[in-house]
Amino acid sequence: MQKFVKDLIESQNRRAGEHAANATFIENETLPNLRDLFKEIVSKSMDTDKEWVELDKLLANNRETYIKLTRALRHSIERQKILLSADPDSPINKSKLAHIPKDVPRDPWIANLVPFSIQRFIHTLREEFPKTLEQLVNQQSRILVFEKVVIQLLKPTLNAYFSRRLSKGVAPTDPGFVLLRSLEALDPDKDWELFLQRNKTTLVDPASLENGVAAAVVGREVKYEGMDHSRCQFVKEGTLLRNVPGILRSKGYKSSHFVLTVSHFIHGFAEEKKETSIEVGSKIDVGHFSLGDPEISLYLPDSVTTLANGKEGKEFTIKSSSKGMFGEKLTIKSDTEDNTIFWHDLITSLAVTPAAITDPSPRASISSEPGVTTPSEQTESALIFDSSVHKFNNESNSLRFAGRSFHDQADYDDSDDDLHPSVANAFESSITSKETSAAGAMDSWNQFKTPSTSAAAALENAWDDVNPSWG
Repeated sequence: MQKFVKDLIESQNRRAGEHAANATFIENETLPNLRDLFKEIVSKSMDTDKEWVELDKLLANNRETYIKLTRALRHSIERQKILLSADPDSPINKSKLAHIPKDVPRDPWIANLVPFSIQRFIHTLREEFPKTLEQLVNQQSRILVFEKVVIQLLKPTLNAYFSRRLSKGVAPTDPGFVLLRSLEALDPDKDWELFLQRNKTTLVDPASLENGVAAAVVGREVKYEGMDHSRCQFVKEGTLLRNVPGILRSKGYKSSHFVLTVSHFIHGFAEEKKETSIEVGSKIDVGHFSLGDPEISLYLPDSVTTLANGKEGKEFTIKSSSKGMFGEKLTIKSDTEDNTIFWHDLITSLAVTPAAITDPSPRASISSEPGVTTPSEQTESALIFDSSVHKFNNESNSLRFAGRSFHDQADYDDSDDDLHPSVANAFESSITSKETSAAGAMDSWNQFKTPSTSAAAALENAWDDVNPSWG
């Protein structure tokens, strides 16, 4: 009996010693390693979360800026449409004008193209896009490295832990033991490749940077309300010599870039326009971005234009009458007297109130603002104000020759007088006759597509036999 009790006590002491040794090992080695691994995971999670928070803030700021700029363009078009309407002083129109912010540009061309505009913003985002992609690819690479670090830290810790337990037997279903066997059979590189394949629609392909995909991204899919509106175009642009006024006398002439817009504004910029670079499909004229903000902007219908002989040849003065006796005044001339007269005649022809806007106004139902749902029946092309539909008589005859967009400006040099009123009148006569013919053709086509009820009933079966796919 004494021997049995003695053996039992020794067995219990031995087991207690083993448990104490295991506890000491877990406390001195296993737990510290797991704590270090946990700290690494927490630190990496915090860094990743910080990166995503910054990216989320950037995306949110971009979205808010995009909404603000597109709203400013819509407001600019809407305000001009109200002011040029038949009854701009009606209570409804006054109420609408009161809700349009004061800082919205009067000229939609300014709101659409020059600095701090929607086109400039899209262009800037496109320039920064490769950098954003590179950040995402680098983040993915760091995740792969972190996965390898976790495996390198966790595998030896579990091996050491289970090596002390294998002699006593470990259940095959033990979670820690199953994890260890999984880590031993895991190839991090192959596992990462499988992860990329499963999530290729979400993750960024690193090869996209090497193949130049980021640099090839263009803005043709960035469509917004008003981008093709007629009032976002210009009539003519070019470099002219501006008389710089001094305190007592003129400081002389300097080269400046001037733009005449469809809304009958003239904008003068301090710098000459650099070489134009138009991205395919994006309708972005990078040359206008380099101009900066206009030094002077005059509304021609509220200005008086006077042609006179200056000290160095003919020049003309544009003085705004909307700002009292000391209104803004602009004295300019071209490199030759013929071009000076051409610009004077062109500006004089625009010194009338523009025709009322007949283009569709930006619609709230397809607004880009948050919380606004686009109706399912509206297609993508409808977002561009029915740009595929032929419109006739959408501007006055005096401005019809001005319908060129800045894509067409490469067809002629600034020194050419291809838009001289005499040429424009002949051009207008040709356009009017062609539009009349086109309108008649469209009417005939519509009548052909929609025959009378009796004729349709008589021809229905026969026509289906000839071409059943006709719509």
